[in-house]
Amino acid sequence: MRFTDFKTTLIEAAVLNAKSLMKEKNDDRLNAFINILKTGVPTTTTTGEKFTPDTEYYSKPQNLKNIENEIRTQAQARAQKPFTVVGFIGDNENSQEVQSNALKKFPGAGSRQSSVDDVANVGELMEILHASAVYARLISGTNPIGEADVQRILDQLGNGKKIEGKGEDVKSKKFDKFTIMIRASDDIFRDAKRPDILQHPKVAPLMKNAVIPDANDNTGDYANKYATNGEYDEVNIVGDGLSDQSGTKSDISFVNSVTGKTAKFSLKANSTKELHQVGLGKVTASMQERYAIASEFFNEMGIDVAGEEEAARKEFESATDIASANVILFRQAYNEFQRVFEGEFDASERTAMRQLMNTIKTFARRQEDGIDVKQFTSKGYFILDVELLDKLAEDEKFNFNVKYISTISPKFNIPVPKIRFFDPDGKDFLTIRTYAGGSPDNPYLRLKVDKGEAFKKYTTKKTNIKKK
Repeated sequence: MRFTDFKTTLIEAAVLNAKSLMKEKNDDRLNAFINILKTGVPTTTTTGEKFTPDTEYYSKPQNLKNIENEIRTQAQARAQKPFTVVGFIGDNENSQEVQSNALKKFPGAGSRQSSVDDVANVGELMEILHASAVYARLISGTNPIGEADVQRILDQLGNGKKIEGKGEDVKSKKFDKFTIMIRASDDIFRDAKRPDILQHPKVAPLMKNAVIPDANDNTGDYANKYATNGEYDEVNIVGDGLSDQSGTKSDISFVNSVTGKTAKFSLKANSTKELHQVGLGKVTASMQERYAIASEFFNEMGIDVAGEEEAARKEFESATDIASANVILFRQAYNEFQRVFEGEFDASERTAMRQLMNTIKTFARRQEDGIDVKQFTSKGYFILDVELLDKLAEDEKFNFNVKYISTISPKFNIPVPKIRFFDPDGKDFLTIRTYAGGSPDNPYLRLKVDKGEAFKKYTTKKTNIKKK
């Protein structure tokens, strides 16, 4: 064995511990490791299995702070003890606590080492690739683009830096001005700048079948107009993945500085179904605080979960653990939904349908009107228009069949109930479900709202996927 091979083997065999993360006497390695937890970057266990951090769990600042404190404390100790990391191993859908000595040593200070089968976050990466494709299509005028055009833009991009290009108006012979500015976390931007990124197995099908066709079909409509209207157009493309977006759903926007018109896009990659989520309180929160969160969540959808004479509320607040309280919550919510949507609709029930649809629209786009929700899949793209839900709410033939389903989480051994809404044809429209994460001894719960295939069918205004 050559020395270099021997050295590599030693590095690969080394396991993650607190001293290795603080080895450089600064926080570079620690900060990079914390970023891995926040972004869910996959890594490999010492047994060769894929391990992915639970971004739901590490989206909570306190959980990140707890593990950081543990690492700092252990780094000062003589003997290293493994600390736990919450995530997913292999195809397991439920998060587990994994000992740090089951993970290989973190590869470097201040950054994550990309590999051929590893990208930080495909969804956030697609925001950069989509924006680059939009920009490439605008400056191409009336000509369609391909992968090479997107790559040329990626080669020019700098994180947080604006670049400028021009496109000729074939009618006036004047040049329109186009700019693009992307801000992203270091690891996401590093992936976007990889020379092989468009050939990456997780990216190539999305680019070929969704992103580039979408740029030519939909951005092409804008580009053709700008290139033939005989007027001066100045369009700024902005993708900001770093700012607080709690009040917005738009991932990419481009603004015409001349007309003042803005086009905004919310992007979903692959089979992402989630429309909305809310945490059901801190693990230290009182049942009264948790009920207030749950009540507000369902009140938005027009459902009162207090029950007759507030019996359900009292039962929830007197529960000794959040799992049993959550079952009370879901059963009461299910009873109310079933009462509203069972049988023929009268005027009050139609009002309830309108409120539910309006809430779903808010979940999909927050308070922003005019957003195109784009779903990029390996088979093609969908453009969803949630305004179409208004028409559905007025359809006298449309009603929901509501079902209550509960399974047991294998990790936490607690019930995780869900409420599913089916359209008149029995197709899955919407699901309100429970997500459990954190420690098996003291889990936290989140309420999630997912769209189904029927939701996509009713709200799709354009797609390049041909129906069979």
